[in-house]
Amino acid sequence: MYYMTVGCNQGTEAVIHSLARPNANILLRPSYAHFEARSIFSGLEFRKFDLLPEKEWEIDLQGIEAMSDENTVAMVADMARKLGILVIADEVCRETIYGDNPFVPMGKFSLIAPVITLGSISKGWIVPGWRIGWIALNDPRGLLKSTGVAKSIQHNIDINPDVTTVFQFALPDILEKSTKETFAEKNLILKQNV
Repeated sequence: MYYMTVGCNQGTEAVIHSLARPNANILLRPSYAHFEARSIFSGLEFRKFDLLPEKEWEIDLQGIEAMSDENTVAMVADMARKLGILVIADEVCRETIYGDNPFVPMGKFSLIAPVITLGSISKGWIVPGWRIGWIALNDPRGLLKSTGVAKSIQHNIDINPDVTTVFQFALPDILEKSTKETFAEKNLILKQNV
């Protein structure tokens, strides 16, 4: 299931607000101000997990397990299955890869735990200001639908303005006509100039 949003920010807002409930918390990576601000606005406690520099910035899974509880509503995939919690994946920069390792979308792990993917075209396609994004529910077992999360996301999107019509019609062509070569050339230019 997909929802078109006014940039990734609207997607973030809809998802966080849909998960908020009394005493709920969300586990966030450090330095993610928009998620933090939206969590505060929605009355959702946020807890920051650590990254381990000595392990090439891996996530501290033991720390995550220690800080999660029965009120934790979302977190990273590695612990999600064990603790029965969904994953929110911000994949706005998925088309901006500097190294040799390919990008692996979190949706591929949706059999482990439901994954809500947030994306937009602003960074990957280098069109800042276009304000077109999406929410993708990767949930083959239907847990987000059966728990009402999918419906809540739709309701939250419905109360906000829609994506500009011109961009709505342009998006399918942009996505269909973008090639790996397009992104490779862009990433090479960025790598050489950053």
